[in-house]
Amino acid sequence: MLDYHIPILPAYEGYAKNLEEGVRNGLIVHPGGRVSGALLGPFDKYSHLPDKSDDTTSARTGALRQSNTRPLHPSARKVIEYFIQQKRKFRYLEIGHGAGHSCFDVYQMAQIAGVEREIHSVGLTPVDPSYGLQMTIMEVVKTLPQTERKGDFETLIRNAAHLRDTDTSGYWRLRLDAALELQRAFGHQIFAVLDSPFIDRQYIGDFGEMELPEKSYDFIHEDRGFLYHGRGSFEKRLEKVLKLVSKNGVLMVQSMDATHDGFLTDSEGKEIVLENFIVLVWLDMNDEGDTHFFVHRESDIAKKLAPALTKMTRERGAYCVGDMGNFLEENLLSLTPTSNQ
Repeated sequence: MLDYHIPILPAYEGYAKNLEEGVRNGLIVHPGGRVSGALLGPFDKYSHLPDKSDDTTSARTGALRQSNTRPLHPSARKVIEYFIQQKRKFRYLEIGHGAGHSCFDVYQMAQIAGVEREIHSVGLTPVDPSYGLQMTIMEVVKTLPQTERKGDFETLIRNAAHLRDTDTSGYWRLRLDAALELQRAFGHQIFAVLDSPFIDRQYIGDFGEMELPEKSYDFIHEDRGFLYHGRGSFEKRLEKVLKLVSKNGVLMVQSMDATHDGFLTDSEGKEIVLENFIVLVWLDMNDEGDTHFFVHRESDIAKKLAPALTKMTRERGAYCVGDMGNFLEENLLSLTPTSNQ
């Protein structure tokens, strides 16, 4: 088993310096103030960063794992494709950025298309603004050597990759410093090393205590973040997030903790009525979490979806779709002009 008291490997030094520089340059901000004794943010068990609050020489629990290396969800990619087709700048907010994989996916999609974007994120711990994670933990594990070799470093890598998460059986994890060392020593493309930041602003801390500008984001994506783990009533949390959606914007949530059979309910089990938003829901039968799609009733996107919605039955405040990605592909992207004339 991996000994988490093995000293942090040298490759992490550059990552840590970039985090500090990001704070100085205003790329990483702490709206509620930095937590005393913590490394740049309030450490939690899902963090990818080593926790050095009580020991300056060892990485105790921070690691890359399935929960913090998730790529951008396929349904969310359809929404990004829509905004890219508009050929204008869009503003994106990721709530629960993990180790930064999904934000880098958005950055890369816009970069390839030559469309200007502004990417913001919210998380409990920051990511290096110049190191874009482009592999999941399982993809990293597949790159590891299959034969045992001599040397403490390679033993560390193999042990780290084959350690199963004690909280959730079957989840792999790998120390961040080991992943960085793996890339430096063997050329694995775990991270894309960039000349400019792929996240323009990171808000670090408890989102429930933050006040961000209302109606300021064209696309807000949430995957097991504030609406899943947050404190307080679900209705208040949802209201807080929806206030940030622009007039023609979208909120997409991959999992929420206040649903009954996939439909929005309050603390008493009653339907939550959203007068200003159209709600679509994809009930995932694979237990990977339902997908909820919120869009302003008077928005351009709502108008594009209107013909399809007139053929659907509204049930408990939402329209059920068989597959969110396919629905958006057929009814949003196909109706969208490739450029604004």
